[in-house]
Amino acid sequence: MFTQIRLFIYCVLSVIYWHKLSAADIKYPASDIPAELKENANVVIRTWDVIYNIIDIGHAKLTEHRVISILNKSADKYAVFAQPYSKLLKIAGYHMYLYDAAGNQIKKVRQSEFRDYSAVPDDDLFSDLRVIAYTPMINTYPYTVEYEIEFDDYNLMGYPSWMPQCDFNFSVEKASLKLILPKNFTFHYKSKNLTDSMKIKQTEKTSEYIWKTENLIARESESYSKGIEEITPYVLLAPNDFEVEGYQGNLESWQSYGKFMSNLTQSKNILSEKTVKEIHSIVSDYSDVEKQIKLLYKYMQGKTRYINISLGIGGWKPFDASVVDKLGYGDCKALTNYMKTILDTMGIRSYFAFVLAGQDESDIDTSFPSSQFNHVFICVPLKTDTIWLECTNQKNPFGFVGSFTANRHALIVTPEGGKLVQTPNLSAEDNLQMRKAEVTVDEEGNGTAVVTTKYTGFQYDDRIPYFFANADDQKKELLEDIDIPSFKIDKWNYTRDEGNFPCITENLQLQLENYTATSGKRIFLTLNLMNKSDNIPASLKSRKTNVLFHWSYIDTDTIIYNLPENLKVEFLPEMKEIKSEFGIYTAIVKVEGNKLIYIRSFKHNNGQYPASKYNNYINFRS
Repeated sequence: MFTQIRLFIYCVLSVIYWHKLSAADIKYPASDIPAELKENANVVIRTWDVIYNIIDIGHAKLTEHRVISILNKSADKYAVFAQPYSKLLKIAGYHMYLYDAAGNQIKKVRQSEFRDYSAVPDDDLFSDLRVIAYTPMINTYPYTVEYEIEFDDYNLMGYPSWMPQCDFNFSVEKASLKLILPKNFTFHYKSKNLTDSMKIKQTEKTSEYIWKTENLIARESESYSKGIEEITPYVLLAPNDFEVEGYQGNLESWQSYGKFMSNLTQSKNILSEKTVKEIHSIVSDYSDVEKQIKLLYKYMQGKTRYINISLGIGGWKPFDASVVDKLGYGDCKALTNYMKTILDTMGIRSYFAFVLAGQDESDIDTSFPSSQFNHVFICVPLKTDTIWLECTNQKNPFGFVGSFTANRHALIVTPEGGKLVQTPNLSAEDNLQMRKAEVTVDEEGNGTAVVTTKYTGFQYDDRIPYFFANADDQKKELLEDIDIPSFKIDKWNYTRDEGNFPCITENLQLQLENYTATSGKRIFLTLNLMNKSDNIPASLKSRKTNVLFHWSYIDTDTIIYNLPENLKVEFLPEMKEIKSEFGIYTAIVKVEGNKLIYIRSFKHNNGQYPASKYNNYINFRS
């Protein structure tokens, strides 16, 4: 995965040099915080001032001064100074001060007290990303921290974004953003939820753009929300022309951004004569192009493994294909370039596809050309279909697009430049959990169950870790997942079908203990064996954010109960059908001899709904 360091969206990380003040002058008593800013707040930003001063096309000075009051223990994480830096983002200076509730300075953190460590969590990653960090050890509330830091930024592909109210239960007294550019420089921006208009100040040599906000009251988190960015002020900035380590580009349009990315991959598609012969031999017996692509994809998966490479421009520029072929590893850029080179060798056209990946990631802002992506994979257009290849996952089925990259926009890099396209959509009918169980119960309420469950689409994604886990871990996860009061797992296994639409099948044999409740000669049977859902959020009088569901899905359960011969069904629930714009629920119970059959289906729709419909959704779930 290629990496770029953009600050400010992650408010716990960024901090900046402002100017030196004596301890006697710096007073931030908590009593000065307006009462309305304390309500529902764990954190109060007293002041947050950011200056981004562009020196030239490839260099900028980034400075920040932030004062944060921590009101309770749950907000301690926001007091942590944890600032990443790298070859392209160099720290020029930093300071940190701590204050008590009355505003008295209780500590100026010495330089020797800051930790400096690699930000790479795994031994198999290559990155120049490091972190300067300090964690205050204060347990008396409220207290206040002040951060000052200055950077030299040599990655001007992306200007910093600004969102001072970056979390729920987070209020802001005042904040500002100043962008300073040479007179001949141009940029583009997008702002939202700001009440104050942008101010422009011209000097002889520069143009200054200033955004301000103040008195932002804390918002409480809401279930099924897009996030705080939906309702809080923010500003997105992006350059028109930029330079990174001698590579110049333009971000005025998606087309020009794609041209820059294309230039980074030039002359990276050379393979040895030996490898070219090997590739041709793999597909020589097949004329069908899709079959050739499938075989070559398996070849690539079998030869490589994923590691992350983030060394300067290496965050975007891939290894040569010949290097990956020799070493057998690479990051998403390098492995994608390697697979593309393999396809090029056979004359099969394919494109890099840059995407904001992640199961619950929102789509990019298509109206704002900028560096919004964190991953790249391959798009192979054929006459009747398009094949998408995930090159970083050596266990991914051929052509499978799961929740990591589905249902969003990707930037396809063509010879003519970048072009936004939609990745495949996963419909409810694709995201299935289909369960069939046969349960035999005795008069004492004990029994056995044979359960078969098939998972497809993003529900397949969720079950993949089970398939590849060892037996002990599989059983541990199952014991946590299965919602039956008392049971034992006798047998279990997983199988996988990698056909046109991959499917994982889970097979279980269970012993049930006291599954039914008894009263005299009667037993009471819980119809829904394993797929219960009772975690429903509370209704709200005043919902602020829209209701968002990333994925649609269908769960079906068919459960056959074999009852003792001497028991007769005395009461059956009526058929249930509930239709809503949010989905459809049906439940049917019927009797056939000594068999009681329960069939349940729940279709949950995706989409974004206005805040006013939140309670309608809660009623539907209830």
